Amino acid sequence: MKKNYKISPYIYPLLNPKLKIEDYPEIQFICNYYKVELHSVMYNLRKKNIVTVRHICSHYLQTVKKLSQDKVANFLNKGNHSTALHSRNQVEDLRFSDKSFKEEHDKLLNILKTWKPTKT
Repeated sequence: MKKNYKISPYIYPLLNPKLKIEDYPEIQFICNYYKVELHSVMYNLRKKNIVTVRHICSHYLQTVKKLSQDKVANFLNKGNHSTALHSRNQVEDLRFSDKSFKEEHDKLLNILKTWKPTKT
């Protein structure tokens, strides 16, 4: 006798449609701004500069684009919603404790407000 199990999106994330990078060109802009390759941010590299950019991208998608934590984690190929929550908290903590980071982050957000992607 075969049992029917419900499929959880946490167990089978590939069954959920992923967001496309083309839908969020701002992520490519953020990577270019910090001189980091996009594929480095999308994979599980743990160098400090790459992790910081990944956190900034996650924070941007959650706060400005209003994506859910599950969607952000899925978009960045990172586990589940707790990873996205951690990223947002890291950026908020850095903004609170590091004045130069806050100024740089505010500058980036102001640029992104007026930036329009070009279609190629």
